[in-house]
Amino acid sequence: QQQQQQAVASSSPPIKAPSSPSAKGGRVGSAGSSPSSSQQQLRLRQWAFSKYHGAGNDFILVNDPHSQFPTGEADVIASLCRRRTGVGADGLLVLRPHPPLSFDVQYFNSDGKPGSFCGNGSRCAVAFAIQVGLCGNGPIRFNAFDGEHDASPAPNGDKSGTKMFRVSMKDTAAPIAQHGGFFVDTGSPHHVVFLSGDAASTVTSAAPATSGTTAVAASTTTTTTDCCSSNNKGCSTGAAATFDVPREGDRISQAHYGNIGGTNVNFVSTVLGTPNLLKIRTYERGVFEETLACGTGVTAAAIAAVHTGLVDPGLPIEVHALGGRFKVSLAKPSAASEKYTQIALTGPTTHVFDGVVFI
Repeated sequence: QQQQQQAVASSSPPIKAPSSPSAKGGRVGSAGSSPSSSQQQLRLRQWAFSKYHGAGNDFILVNDPHSQFPTGEADVIASLCRRRTGVGADGLLVLRPHPPLSFDVQYFNSDGKPGSFCGNGSRCAVAFAIQVGLCGNGPIRFNAFDGEHDASPAPNGDKSGTKMFRVSMKDTAAPIAQHGGFFVDTGSPHHVVFLSGDAASTVTSAAPATSGTTAVAASTTTTTTDCCSSNNKGCSTGAAATFDVPREGDRISQAHYGNIGGTNVNFVSTVLGTPNLLKIRTYERGVFEETLACGTGVTAAAIAAVHTGLVDPGLPIEVHALGGRFKVSLAKPSAASEKYTQIALTGPTTHVFDGVVFI
């Protein structure tokens, strides 16, 4: 994993690569590839990148000190994110200078289109920024889609290369109860559905797309079932394991939030006998699929759980996703404010590999 951590991810500008055939939609290659003899030539740029993931939510990260990366070419970004034929990722992040802050980060969904704030992507961006020398290991401040954020390394990493990072989130308005769940905007729009045992078991992979989902009120938490086995780090077994997240998530996103370009949809359950623990599975708009984790979704679930009385905001809230575990801290709205404040998301980031692409 760490063998290729070298100058390929430095802050130097892109290098002119030998002429290669045009293949609009993105070209992935290696620095040692021989130029083609095709008559139709296009001079490509060579870009260094790093691959990171935050609890399985994976990203391509590019350092772009001279603002030359083709952020306006959605087909190129989509081709890089494509599994099997590209690098493969849930999204791509471009880091650029933003004095006096450490950097600015732009997030793009795997369809190549600009996205909103990405919690896991931002945590990975902080780790990447430290890797390429944009900032040190102390407190960090950066700019994103929804404004400025603070970040810092957190303890409890492991020897496999996974490191914990904390990122501050913007103040968030109280959840709105609608469409069988709660709408929460944590920098990205989210719909949160709390699943009871009955709701989780009746919507399976064989269920029609019109199957209903049920929001669980605070008074029904005693009958909520654990969606995961107690010995599993993620949420892969139990009642919610049979839940058709992509199908039902897409249905809710399009049916109720099509006017805003869709929304992320989170299916959440509490765990009997374990206070302040939530299990979550998330459908992400722009990815059009379930992802292993979603930082803004984890945060939205925690806020909705506090709002409904399912968890105690006075204690850290632990949220388990398919790909890993997160902690969320926050302060409830006060008499002077109708928003949740002091929100912070802490979770794992892993540097997977470095590489070079021709664009």
